[in-house]
Amino acid sequence: MKIEATMKVSCATTSVTERQWDMWSLDASTLTVQKQLNLSQFLGQDSLTLVIPQNVAQIGFFLVQLTVTMSGTGVSNSIRGYISLVSSPLSVVVLPGGTSTINIGIQQGSYTFSPQTHSKDPNLKPDEAQNFDSWQWKCWRSDENEGMATATVQPKPGNFSFPAVRRGCFGDGPGTLSTTSGTQTWDMANFEFGKSYFVKVTGFKGIRQNSNIISFNVVAGAVPTVSVLCAQPKFCLPASTGMEMLVSKTNDLVLFGNCSGSSSCVMGDYLNWNIIPVVNGVLSTKLANNQLTSTSNRSETGYILRSKFYQDNPSINRFLVCFEIGYLNSFGSGCSQFSLMPPAPTIGSCSTNIPFVLPAKSSGANYCANCTGVTGQQPLTYNFYREFDQKRPIA
Repeated sequence: MKIEATMKVSCATTSVTERQWDMWSLDASTLTVQKQLNLSQFLGQDSLTLVIPQNVAQIGFFLVQLTVTMSGTGVSNSIRGYISLVSSPLSVVVLPGGTSTINIGIQQGSYTFSPQTHSKDPNLKPDEAQNFDSWQWKCWRSDENEGMATATVQPKPGNFSFPAVRRGCFGDGPGTLSTTSGTQTWDMANFEFGKSYFVKVTGFKGIRQNSNIISFNVVAGAVPTVSVLCAQPKFCLPASTGMEMLVSKTNDLVLFGNCSGSSSCVMGDYLNWNIIPVVNGVLSTKLANNQLTSTSNRSETGYILRSKFYQDNPSINRFLVCFEIGYLNSFGSGCSQFSLMPPAPTIGSCSTNIPFVLPAKSSGANYCANCTGVTGQQPLTYNFYREFDQKRPIA
């Protein structure tokens, strides 16, 4: 966390200024001080910039103060600011690399989903134990909807005698599974050939939770399991929804198709990539070849979307990238959803004519704050507060 302040000396002086940063944790409801943090070891303690390493200030509400004193004069001034540190949203990932759509062969025997393997808590290092508390699973058929998944259901064994007319994922759905496990292995007998299904997984950790929805199509035979993965993970950031990856339109998107579980992965003589725009949450038709001139390697396991692709297709902000591989009659397909990152907010600068000591209320003076160069996803709003009362704005 980096905190910066600006200082202006309005008189001619050669005195050296002394700078002192202080930081306190507060009770968020009463704004009473709980404890003072020791900042002596942090970079910038005696400058206008204070850098606090990750995980030093825990989740909570804080008061930060910078005091500047003119050496030899005893003249000083302080400025205060309030900081609220919140937990990052959990990144729930059901399939490797954030793949959102796959084909599963009806004759594959079983299929395993393991979000506890792929999901992350951004507050922790990726190689640490992520320690999710529990998981919730919902499953429904594509001609149903999530709102119908209210019953408690259970996956059936392969020798189960299913009714002639099935509902949901396990013959008697749609519904919510009676399990909190982060891994599920389902016999393919639970699903019908030619049908498509949705699975929603919600991960819980403390007071935080997040969800991800994936879909799978049940096809003939035993097909390879295909995933679409980012070759440069630093350019593919999980969205807070967990349902897509955020990418920058200024960088090339380099992907590779991962294949497992079938000889087609080695002997595959058909390789293909497609891009399908998502418009208002609905899949559109896949792009034609003449719309893919800014991509390369369509017939290889690696695929590149040049940054020019976004210039050539300015209306596309969210899209699926699908990889297909096949040999003889065994074809596998996997898709991942991507969304363009919103423009980064700019801080800009703010000024005010509010004096350090306010005159009497009857003075009739008007005070203003003006910020320029500030951009973001939400309209800019101004709130004025009394010091030590940041819960109730006065204007």
